[in-house]
Amino acid sequence: MHLFDGVSGERGGQDEEDAPLVHAHSWSLTSLVLFGHVTNRSVRVVDDPVAPTHRVYEVMSSPDGTDEVRRTARLVRGEPDGFERSSIGDVYVVRPGEFHATVVSGGRPAATLVLGEKRSGHSDMALGPLSGKGRRSVREVCDRGETVVVVRAALRRIHEADG
Repeated sequence: MHLFDGVSGERGGQDEEDAPLVHAHSWSLTSLVLFGHVTNRSVRVVDDPVAPTHRVYEVMSSPDGTDEVRRTARLVRGEPDGFERSSIGDVYVVRPGEFHATVVSGGRPAATLVLGEKRSGHSDMALGPLSGKGRRSVREVCDRGETVVVVRAALRRIHEADG
């Protein structure tokens, strides 16, 4: 389950210091919106060492929630390439290697049920600043008890939307 707190509006609850916004998964993502509104903004990425807008960073994630964000030599130009807004009951798919930003707006929380299918030959990537450095960040990983509390809260929210 992916929960968006909505606190940061357009940022989808992500802090730029902790998680790059524009990213591409190494896995195929199929997501069912349980409540709220989720927008996936596609970004077309073109290699451009002459007039780049971003550098590509490789993201290596470990099961404990630690992400190693490593600077690569790949310089690119990132351009908006459409968007898809999804609401309760909608399913959206993001293929491996597709750069996108997932956002919620209006300060409203959202939740999706995510099915991920690992695909070989792809890396998790993110767009970042041209002169940026690699970094390490730690995502909060919920234990069983915390997961139960969060899922129950999401289920209550879904029930309220149906009622």
